[in-house]
Amino acid sequence: MVELKECVRFKCIPDEFFDVCEVLKECAGVQGAVPTITGASYEDYPKGSYHDKGYAWDIRVEGIPEPLAYACCLRTQLKSISEKYRVVYGDVDHTDHIHIEFRYDKKNLSEDGG
Repeated sequence: MVELKECVRFKCIPDEFFDVCEVLKECAGVQGAVPTITGASYEDYPKGSYHDKGYAWDIRVEGIPEPLAYACCLRTQLKSISEKYRVVYGDVDHTDHIHIEFRYDKKNLSEDGG
C-alpha cells in the first residue's frame, strides 16, 4: 500500500509513477513502514515545474526509522530503472520530505540532476 495525504491531487498519472509506487513500497517495507505521498500536482508548486506537469511527487519521511537510508534506497532503485529519475533529500528545502521527479525532457543527467 502507498498512502496519500488527504490533500494530494494528481493532474495525471504517468507510467513512471507506477515504478515510483513499487519502489516506495519496497524501500519503506525494508524499514517496516508504509510510504505516504504528501504532494503531487495541485499544491503550491511553480507553474511549468515537474510537479505542475505531473512528473514529481513528495514523500513523507516522518514515521520512517532511517530517512537517509530510505532516500538512498529510492535513489538506487529508481536510477536502476532510468537515469531520468531524480531523488532529493537533505538539502535546505528537503528535510521533512523526499522529492522525486522524472525528468522526461532531460538527457545525460548527472547525479545532481544537472
